[in-house]
Amino acid sequence: MISDLLQAAENFGTPLYVYDFDAIKRRLAALRSLFHPQINLYYAVKANSNLHLLANMKPLVDGLDVSSGGEIRQALLAGYRGTDLSFAGPGKTAGEIVLALQNDCASLSVESNDDLTRIIRACRTIGKKANISLRINPQTQVKEFAVKMGGMASPFGVDEEDAAEMIDVIRENEECLNFLGFHIYAGTQCLNMVGLTQNIDNVLQTVEKICRQKDLASTRINFGGGLGIPYFKSDTDFDLKEFSRFVNQAVVQFESRMSQSVDFILELGRYLVGPFGYYLSQVLVLKESRGRKFVILDGGMHQNLPPSGNFGQVISKNYDIQNISKPAAVKEKVDIVGCLCTTLDRLANRIEIGSPEVGDILVIKNSGAYGLTASPIFFLGHETPREVLIKDRKAKVIRESKDITQFN
Repeated sequence: MISDLLQAAENFGTPLYVYDFDAIKRRLAALRSLFHPQINLYYAVKANSNLHLLANMKPLVDGLDVSSGGEIRQALLAGYRGTDLSFAGPGKTAGEIVLALQNDCASLSVESNDDLTRIIRACRTIGKKANISLRINPQTQVKEFAVKMGGMASPFGVDEEDAAEMIDVIRENEECLNFLGFHIYAGTQCLNMVGLTQNIDNVLQTVEKICRQKDLASTRINFGGGLGIPYFKSDTDFDLKEFSRFVNQAVVQFESRMSQSVDFILELGRYLVGPFGYYLSQVLVLKESRGRKFVILDGGMHQNLPPSGNFGQVISKNYDIQNISKPAAVKEKVDIVGCLCTTLDRLANRIEIGSPEVGDILVIKNSGAYGLTASPIFFLGHETPREVLIKDRKAKVIRESKDITQFN
């Protein structure tokens, strides 16, 4: 891969994102071979919403998880139908709900009383019925999730203890609501097998309890995501085969207990694209300051925010960064910073990499998810990086660089 990345930097310049679609395709094929046929694989658009990436993924996934009207429109542009989309988010606007209804969205996740009221009002206004899932904020927390979204006070989903009351409201409005089932996304970025399997158990137990309590049939259960990727050298990856065996057995047993067939969904974002994206940046300046060596790049946190630690990292750790111009060079400890005039633009502290020189190309690995789309691209007015897709071993630009004036 190093030679492919160096060739891309030479052909297309830096800063640059490179996505290895061949590797993404292999990961999806592996998932298909391991999971039960009733487990649908959805791609979470928020991880990376590039139009060409979405279009290339269309034959490989069962649907998309979207979280805004913009993502709905992007999905439609990429060739998906509304029936391929699951729409979640705690703050859906009336306009976004209407857009989802007009395009026959497969499911809208209800996350609060206000959310439900807004959906009902939109249904009555345009005369269409909404397919809905009730998103639950479970009482049990999975402590192994690096990012926790449930099991505590949360803006995401209806508290489990309030679910019965919400179901009563849904039943009272059956003329405009088609209840499908449940959505429970309790957290993400988990590499621990105990946490991953506990989450599956928690979801199924929660759904079963509510269904029995309210005499409900759930034909759709969305487990959310949660599968992590090893960002740091200290991370240990989980065993996908072991996890899939657990999930397959759990869903078969659930269907047997409930005497019904269910469509199960795994929302996968970073797990599908994260490890197969690379952010390339060139060394512009080397500087010594009071005993520390600074490597200043032509890119930075305005284009790839997470390595700076400003995207929810609790403990600052260095991402896996490599000097691909000199992979065999003697390593030295350096501080890597971007080109921005702010102290936030620090990409690595005292990291050991092949001794860099001006002009060398550094790669930040695991940049396929929450890279450009999660970054403050307008900050200080630099151009956006080009994005390149490698497919069938051929590299092609899938989004050109843009200047700030092109957004005016």
